[in-house]
Amino acid sequence: MSVVEPEPLRPADPGAGNPGSEGPGSETPSESAREAVPEPERWLRPFDDRFNPILVKEVRQALHGKLFRGGFLLVLAIVMVTTTALIVDMGATVSEHEGRGYFVGAFFCLCVATLGLVPLSAYLSMGAEWDENTYDLLVLSNLKPRQIVLGKLLSSVVQSLLFFSAFAPFLCFAFLLRGVDLVAALVVLAGSLLLSAGLATLALMLSTFTRARFARVFVMGGLVALLVFASGMSTAGAEEILRSPTDLGSAEAPFAFLAFVLGVLLVSAAAFTTACNIIAHSEENRSSGLRVVVSVFFLSAMGLIAAAMGSIPDREVFSVLTGMLVFAFALPCIFFVTEREEFGRRTVLQVPRRGLLALLAMPWLPGGGRGALYLALHLFALFGFTSVGHLYLRGAGEGFFDEGWVGAPLFSLYVLVWLLLPPVVLARVGRGRLRPAIVRIAIPVFFFLCAFLPALLGFFIGDDDMADMEHVGHPFWIADRWWENRGFPPLFLLPAAFAFLTLVLNLPRMGRGAREVARASAARRQRERSNATTETPPDAVPES
Repeated sequence: MSVVEPEPLRPADPGAGNPGSEGPGSETPSESAREAVPEPERWLRPFDDRFNPILVKEVRQALHGKLFRGGFLLVLAIVMVTTTALIVDMGATVSEHEGRGYFVGAFFCLCVATLGLVPLSAYLSMGAEWDENTYDLLVLSNLKPRQIVLGKLLSSVVQSLLFFSAFAPFLCFAFLLRGVDLVAALVVLAGSLLLSAGLATLALMLSTFTRARFARVFVMGGLVALLVFASGMSTAGAEEILRSPTDLGSAEAPFAFLAFVLGVLLVSAAAFTTACNIIAHSEENRSSGLRVVVSVFFLSAMGLIAAAMGSIPDREVFSVLTGMLVFAFALPCIFFVTEREEFGRRTVLQVPRRGLLALLAMPWLPGGGRGALYLALHLFALFGFTSVGHLYLRGAGEGFFDEGWVGAPLFSLYVLVWLLLPPVVLARVGRGRLRPAIVRIAIPVFFFLCAFLPALLGFFIGDDDMADMEHVGHPFWIADRWWENRGFPPLFLLPAAFAFLTLVLNLPRMGRGAREVARASAARRQRERSNATTETPPDAVPES
């Protein structure tokens, strides 16, 4: 950040003391200071103030740290030795296979650096805040959790770019050899850079889960295994793309690349939001950001499924994809429906001022009752999307229920029961922060009881069908019967009745959540009117 040097003193202007005069010396100090700042620096100052506190600190620590310096030199030494050996082995004639092998070998070393060392460095940088007791100092500096996580993430991106710049000569030399397509190489490099940022975000999220050093060692072991797997899969994918670069022009290639980019971005956004929520104050709004990210994932997944059906118009495939979306969406909703019902002290101040807007935003505001409404709203939207999709894909002579409509609607009914019944039953169990943990443990327990308790009962009473998991508590059995009979089975009505009863039992908590939103919105309007009345100056008394 630049410091503006003070201007030399000027002789006083005779009209400077007169408010109504405008002379050559009547410039205010703010105007003169603004003129002294160069134009580019003036535009960059907001970004400088936002990112500098953490970004500069993290880049300095990373560049002076042993992990980056040692890893940087080690990876460059490995790629030098490897590529030298490959060049010597090539001899005088270079085939397309050897040129592609040179690029893949250099790219593997780049993946070790950007997909291994950089995310691991991000994980250790957040862990160092707990070990050195410096996180409290960051909080006292009025830095928001978003700025802290974003600064560390941008530092990881800077490190990745440094590795890319160091590997640029090797990759350019590989392009000069035969067998490397330029478009395919650019796609591979862009994908690896995006994946590096995503893995760094995921590593930052994992580092915020616990402050205990012993527990972080086990988490780091899992992270290292994930990074090794990502490096190997990225190298294999790059080799496959370079071997068949013409596949990038196929009809499925844009869809696959878009799915990869959206997947990495959504997972990164969820990890970034989760990391910010964990390190935020307990009275802050720690749910709305993640709910918005999950909603974007939900809508994007439906859009990708609809786009895929343009290439593969198959009702059974459509049913399988929408059924998988139900279970993927249910996982984060376990935390939404089990949050504490009341707003935090800081969250109350953030409720929208307009009453209608506050009610429309209610499903995305924190609270278990509002989380139940959030879950039901999205599943009903998926129910309509599935119905419209099957109507569109239905062929001549096919009934509406004949080809796989069962998937998403049936699984949605079971998810409603599994996720919304335990919070109601255990409403008075536990107090404070203990109750959400108890309910979150009870949800998977309830799922296993519904699936395996009837089978165990059938084993004891001698019912072979129940012992073979053929009962109403097992949704895949009903789905199989639907697929076999190609018709609407009466057993579908039983989970529908349970889901309806579960929604009725959750109506009181949904109503309490809506009333709390309305009260918070009205209180905010009242505060703003009071502040406006206080700040408005009284009318001037006319002079006699």
